[in-house]
Amino acid sequence: MTNVTSTATATDQRGYRLTSIDMLRGLVLVIMVLDHARSFVIMNAHNPMTDPNAPISLCLTRLITHICAPVFIFLAGTSAGLMTPRKSPAVLGGFLFKRGLWLIVAEVMIVSTFWNFSFFHFPSIRLKPPASSRSA
Repeated sequence: MTNVTSTATATDQRGYRLTSIDMLRGLVLVIMVLDHARSFVIMNAHNPMTDPNAPISLCLTRLITHICAPVFIFLAGTSAGLMTPRKSPAVLGGFLFKRGLWLIVAEVMIVSTFWNFSFFHFPSIRLKPPASSRSA
């Protein structure tokens, strides 16, 4: 028989992680994904903040998403600040620099490629054939 209290109070294996920060960051990401999905799924997606006929619920959800990006950046900075007691400034700076480089490389190589179906926005390097070469 398993101990129920031990599973209910289970925390992250890394004791220095604050679950509340991770949970708030995850909630912010879910809200941002829902807002962006709404924009892509609805064909005539318009800005509910400027449309006087938009329902109040849509305006409020859009207003909440305007707060998400600053909260996410604030939590990233808070997490970096909480690492200062465990790492020296040089090690922490190197870690954050490498993480920033990785995000830039991922944006250029992965995200922009899947958005535009071309590497580095070069039209000559396409992932799909041009319309003239496709069979009807």
